[in-house]
Amino acid sequence: MDLEAIRKAVAGHSLVRAVDQLPTGPVRFETAFLYPEGSSVDLFMVEDGPLLPAHRLSDLGNTMAWLHDVQVKPWLSKKRQQFLSDAIRTHGVVQRGGALERTLHTGDELMPGLISLGQACIRAADLVYTRRSSLQVPVNEDVEELLADTNLALSDRVALADVLKAA
Repeated sequence: MDLEAIRKAVAGHSLVRAVDQLPTGPVRFETAFLYPEGSSVDLFMVEDGPLLPAHRLSDLGNTMAWLHDVQVKPWLSKKRQQFLSDAIRTHGVVQRGGALERTLHTGDELMPGLISLGQACIRAADLVYTRRSSLQVPVNEDVEELLADTNLALSDRVALADVLKAA
């Protein structure tokens, strides 16, 4: 697909804000999808090579780089690895190295592919919410919150809180 054909294929779709070609070859799609801090999710269409004229969509590793920048390393935790795997598999996306990717079999798959890959990038970026806060909450506040969530009578909660504070 040439650049003009690609622009026509995404024309009128509000999820694609801009389309341009990088000097190195990939076509960049600036999407309306946003990472949690507000920056745009850019996706790229790359060719697999002259022998296999297949195209794939990729974030070129930008989502994993973004997570690394916010001090989240999914590869260090089994729980985060599973969350990431579930998030991208739901959208038919695979991880190849640090990149999230989706293969395009026909030109008609371009917009659905951009949508599913964009959603997968956002879901992966949500791993930022699994990061432990550097703020340490006093134990008393944790106890108060825990007791408030129980169905104990107020007098029982006060008595239990007094026991826990004394311990």
